[in-house]
Amino acid sequence: MRLTLADVVSEEEFGLLLRSGSPGALARPVEGAETVEADRPVELSARGYIVLTTGVRLRGNPELQRKLVIEAEARGMAAIGFGVGLVFRSTPRALLDEARRRDFPVFEVPFEVPFRDIIGYINRSHLSADFYSLKRSVAFQNSLLGALEESRPEEALMARLATIVGGAAILYRPGGGVVAEAGEAPAAAIAAEMARRDGPPNVFDVRGWRVVASPILVEGELRFWLAMASRTELATDGITRPLVQVAERLLRLIELARDVGVMEERVRRAELLSDLLDPRRARDVSSERLELFGFTAGAGWRVALLGVDPEAARNGPRATGLEDLARVVGNAASGSGHPHLIGQQGPNVALVLQGDDLPVEGWVKGALAEGLEVRGAVGRSVSRPELLAESRGDALLALDFLARMGAPAGRVLCFEEFELIDALLCAADPGQLRVRADLVLGPLRDHPQLLETLLTYLDTDLNVNVAAARLHVHPNSLRYRLIRVEEELGRPVRSLATLVDLYLALRAEARFSSDT
Repeated sequence: MRLTLADVVSEEEFGLLLRSGSPGALARPVEGAETVEADRPVELSARGYIVLTTGVRLRGNPELQRKLVIEAEARGMAAIGFGVGLVFRSTPRALLDEARRRDFPVFEVPFEVPFRDIIGYINRSHLSADFYSLKRSVAFQNSLLGALEESRPEEALMARLATIVGGAAILYRPGGGVVAEAGEAPAAAIAAEMARRDGPPNVFDVRGWRVVASPILVEGELRFWLAMASRTELATDGITRPLVQVAERLLRLIELARDVGVMEERVRRAELLSDLLDPRRARDVSSERLELFGFTAGAGWRVALLGVDPEAARNGPRATGLEDLARVVGNAASGSGHPHLIGQQGPNVALVLQGDDLPVEGWVKGALAEGLEVRGAVGRSVSRPELLAESRGDALLALDFLARMGAPAGRVLCFEEFELIDALLCAADPGQLRVRADLVLGPLRDHPQLLETLLTYLDTDLNVNVAAARLHVHPNSLRYRLIRVEEELGRPVRSLATLVDLYLALRAEARFSSDT
């Protein structure tokens, strides 16, 4: 294995600063290094060598500075190492401009690093293959590990891999989308070739580039494809396999850390959602906690509920698709820019929202497109978060109404569309409403058969024959039961006043059962 310029520049003990040179230029082999301070130092150096100079003879002479780069390139030098802090504070501008124009490598050597240490490192690397392999492996791993400290670790990792292989590194999603890339390799053509091949891509050529590709699995799931490309025989280089292994581990760590972060975010949102929907805890929620999720004071607050089939709900969240529903709607809500919280609440998915023109209907249609049967309801707008329980009560009542009416999947009912009776029930004091409902229905509490008969009779629009058929009894038996109901209530069931009281009491009962 040959020592490359990338190996020298990435050696941590020197702290060298690369000022010029692309990843491809850093793939140059290094045969040695010499310290030269002549007017034209490259005349005293050999091909493949690094010229180390402090520029004693170059001060105040931009023309000589440019010629140094021109002649170094013409003689096949590996690079220029410019010592700073003695004659120049930093690499001369004319020298750097010429080097960057020609993509010729130039690196700065800190004042405290003796040139002899760099020369000794290069010589030892050539004298001992084992020493070289160890140093190279450690340097590569340290360089790649440093990507974890960057704000965009995938991009930093690809940049470091591209430098090491002297070419390009590309990270793809399984479908071929590019997550991050560095270098000038044809990313689209590489992705197309990966998709075209029947088996694992492994090693192949694309437009003069030798590509090594590897799948990246996280928790057994394919998350990425990593492709490293070079103009050289990358696949036969002994560093390729270790590089892929280290990169795989780092990408797994990055993804797992991101998964943990997403999960923690969901937990925090679910906890805040639960607190806001409990009137006792909502009063203690701080404004700072709300601001973390984009909520502000003063704007209208609402609760939206996405309901599922009550029969399916008895079989658990997976049967109802609640997890998928929360994911699909959560993604849509995040993309809308509206502050929101989302979480599972019993057989429903609940959202706390803020703002006007909320696109809940669009989110429900998106869930339908994903094959999720769901209805939606939106409660009243309230001025303070501690009043959200009232908005939730509205939404529960609306979901109950949609279910009883057999509304099709995809229907969304907002508070502003409520029937008059629903609005009256929502506006009534819950305590007083419960007392009045108990007074009306109390006489039938101990007679479940009579209560069922009354409910069916009212639900069939007072049609004795239809109600009897639904209850699987003779119409005369139903009439007898209705006489018993009247006896218990002490009032005729066909009276308009009695019917209104019974209807209101039963609707109130439905609201109370939904709240629990």
